[in-house]
Order: sequence, then C-alpha cells, then structure tokens
Amino acid sequence: MASGPLLGTEPGRALLVVRADAADQVRQELLDDPFQTHGFVTDVDVVEWNPVIGILAEG
Repeated sequence: MASGPLLGTEPGRALLVVRADAADQVRQELLDDPFQTHGFVTDVDVVEWNPVIGILAEG
C-alpha cells in the first residue's frame, strides 16, 4: 500500500494505492480505516489500475 495527500485540493483529498483481488474487497476494508470511522472521509472512489511501467508493474 502507498498513500498520501493530493496537493492543492480543497477540501483535502488523498490517494491510496492498494493491491487487491477486487474493488469490492478494497471498499470493504476501507470501512475499518480510522479516517472513515472518525468521519473524516466524505467520499470514496475505487478505481482499478493496471501499472505497466515502474516498481508496481508485474513482470
């Protein structure tokens, strides 16, 4: 997993990169995230991504 704030966004947003078998699995796991449980998260978008170059690409 990698995560961090998206700079210059208002309200503040973050990007999380997670390896998972399915988008629904990620949504379910995010329900236990402390930012979620404390009400800091107002919206979640889960988008599948296929890295083809770089350290996250599978060779």
